Amino acid sequence: MTKKFFYFFLVLMILVFLFIFFLFYKFSQEARVELTTSKSDISLDEINSNDYDRDLKYGFYEDMTKEEKLEHVLDRLNNKENKAIQEMSLEDAFYVVEKLKLYLEEDFPKLRHFTYKRLKEISLNQNNESLNQLVVYELLKAINDSSALVWQHAAADLIDYSSNDFNDKSKLLIQEYISKEKHLAEVFLIAGCAGIIDILPLLDKIIGESTDVSKVGMWYGSLNWRANLAAARLGAKRNIKYCIKKIENEPNDVIRVTKLLRDLAYIRQKESVLSIKSFLDSDDRLPSVKDGVLGSSYSQCAIDLLSEIIYDFPIEKKFVGGYSSSDISTARLWMNQKRNWVDKIIR
Repeated sequence: MTKKFFYFFLVLMILVFLFIFFLFYKFSQEARVELTTSKSDISLDEINSNDYDRDLKYGFYEDMTKEEKLEHVLDRLNNKENKAIQEMSLEDAFYVVEKLKLYLEEDFPKLRHFTYKRLKEISLNQNNESLNQLVVYELLKAINDSSALVWQHAAADLIDYSSNDFNDKSKLLIQEYISKEKHLAEVFLIAGCAGIIDILPLLDKIIGESTDVSKVGMWYGSLNWRANLAAARLGAKRNIKYCIKKIENEPNDVIRVTKLLRDLAYIRQKESVLSIKSFLDSDDRLPSVKDGVLGSSYSQCAIDLLSEIIYDFPIEKKFVGGYSSSDISTARLWMNQKRNWVDKIIR
């Protein structure tokens, strides 16, 4: 009897132990799930909190009307007013760009126009290749926009980007526009910036078949001229020489310095930069537009462009008329003594 009781008690204790172990295991698993869920919730809350903070900081909120969105890009994201873009972190920049892309879906050309402007300002301020490529692709899509206000400005803004900012997807879109003959004059210039060498035969064909007179009669507004500029940007020596000679022979000083000097800067080749340097070294001035006030000097216009197109240029970009005589002297000395500035041309 005692022996049977002992075995019975032993089995009972084993069952109790197994039951307690089962309860403990079940509790620990539930606690683990609860802890994991809690951590996940905290992480999500932190992310949502960050997004909320960014929305608050940069003026995004739900259910904005298109008029409120326009006011937003004209006011809260206007760098001239509050330095919001200038002080933006790279992480915030990516976030804001994604939020602004939603504005581009609005049937409101003026809103789309100023949204593209802000996208460009944000990307160029960060000078991050990945962000630039993202924004460049959005600007390229604007070439298809039905509004001239939108696509013309977007096309002009794309000229400020360099070849590294155009990824394969962007280059394919450019080639698609060319095949459809979509705004060829503007797209040729963009293709030059993107470094699409394959279009050189087409450019030669266009140059041979077109005239150098535009619809408004100005040669520098023609498709022929844009094709020559694009070919020059792509390194075609004959086109480089043609463009430089054409600009230097322009008899109108104002057109040559204020308009065509920028076309020289677009080319981004050694020969074209040397031509700009000749304007930097000049003491000539444009005609005065106001009694008692001297016209802008050639050197002011030249240094403003050189500060854009040469990496590590000794003078930070300001604006025409904002450079001191000391700035001009420093730039002249640097261009004369620095032998490797050719390698610093931003292409």
